[in-house]
Amino acid sequence: GGGDDNDDDDDVNINRDELYGVEDITYYIKNLILNWNVVAVLGVISLPFLIITKLLYNSHHRHELQMTILMLFPMALWVLLVFSRPHKEERFLFPIYPLLALGAALFLDKVVDILTVAFSCQSKKDYRRKAPNSIKTICGLGLLVPFALISISRSVVLSDGYTAPLQLYTHLHQYLLHEEHSLVEESNSNMNQGGSFPLVCTGGEWYRFPSSYHLPHNFQLAFLKSSFGGQLPQQFTIHGSKEDSLLIQSGQFNDLNKEETDRYVSIEECSFVIELLSSEGSSEYLKLMDQEKRKWVEVARYNFLDAENTPAIHRILFLPYARKAHYRSYTLFKAI
Repeated sequence: GGGDDNDDDDDVNINRDELYGVEDITYYIKNLILNWNVVAVLGVISLPFLIITKLLYNSHHRHELQMTILMLFPMALWVLLVFSRPHKEERFLFPIYPLLALGAALFLDKVVDILTVAFSCQSKKDYRRKAPNSIKTICGLGLLVPFALISISRSVVLSDGYTAPLQLYTHLHQYLLHEEHSLVEESNSNMNQGGSFPLVCTGGEWYRFPSSYHLPHNFQLAFLKSSFGGQLPQQFTIHGSKEDSLLIQSGQFNDLNKEETDRYVSIEECSFVIELLSSEGSSEYLKLMDQEKRKWVEVARYNFLDAENTPAIHRILFLPYARKAHYRSYTLFKAI
């Protein structure tokens, strides 16, 4: 009995934030630099920089200083809050993205003001009016052109390497609609025999399923057992997210992210399987398909970046004339 009590105490003392993975502070630093490059650096340091420069150059403009703090201080608070948490996700940074851009813009504006004073040797009262346009242009282009080029390259590499799930599920939806007549008959046959809707199954790629809108109403997503050992989502009931669902919900839930085996189906129950093949083109599910009575055929495949075998620079940026990327196959199989 004592052992059970200790287990209960341990469960109570678990920091729920750590159940879903732990990262150090460099995780957020890398994400900010990858997504915002130079703007991230300027945005983060903008608040202390602007406070110092306003105290030195515009000490009598207290209202302007107060407005700057009012606008950018929430970003500093948010950074302190999320950076200190052990569980980190990129989406936790989204709320400060507008403030990063604002901070970088204010930083650049202040640098232009300082440089204008330095080069024009005008008084503080009229240096803005007489500031040479060339200084503003050089500073603006010096920041914005590299930022734009790096951002475009970053967007292209993400589109090139990681859109395979969206492309494949879109392909699946179109395929199911095209084959709707025969598949609806199969679905009705299954339902008449006391079965369920045809299942589109995936294993370790469950978290890349975009949304239920990518499946027709008479198909369901299902999960195959994979190396993931946490708690998987469960199907909605006919009541959706209403409280009535609790009365008929059959699956188990826990708040410790422990695996619930009632989420899994066997591959014999699947009509389609979606899998990311290894760099050698193999998969544990391919072996299960070979052992099945039914025959499995490939319907579609799309390239998905092989992060392990692609150099870091080519994972980060798209370099068109020096591209050295390796890909795996994001593949859709159908049982016939």
